[in-house]
Amino acid sequence: MHAAMTVRLDEAAVAYEVNTAHIPTEPVGLADVVTVSLTPMLQLPPEPYPTPVAALLQRAHHRLLTAAGAPVS
Repeated sequence: MHAAMTVRLDEAAVAYEVNTAHIPTEPVGLADVVTVSLTPMLQLPPEPYPTPVAALLQRAHHRLLTAAGAPVS
């Protein structure tokens, strides 16, 4: 299955190159490519609660919701 898929992908790549050979393009340098982190950077929500205990509970709730692999019910 893997070999058959590899052959199909190679054929598709050749067909793409042939079909788009007439389109003028400039090569893209790797320095021009924008890189981003693969892990999302989560921000804490604003603290709308005036008391420190309520703010702590809100942060704990947010932590439980965003913990990796933690099931949320």
